[in-house]
Amino acid sequence: MSKGANQKLKLSYLTKIMLAKTDDEHGLTMPQIINELEKYK
Repeated sequence: MSKGANQKLKLSYLTKIMLAKTDDEHGLTMPQIINELEKYK
C-alpha cells in the first residue's frame, strides 16, 4: 500500500477513534491516540 493510501486510512481510523472515545468533557492524550491507532494494524 502506498504511503498516501495509508495516510488516508489513518485519518479514517482517527475519525472513528475520536467519535467513539471523546466528547466535550473527555479527551485523549497523544500516547492514547497512538495506542488506539496501533490496534488497526
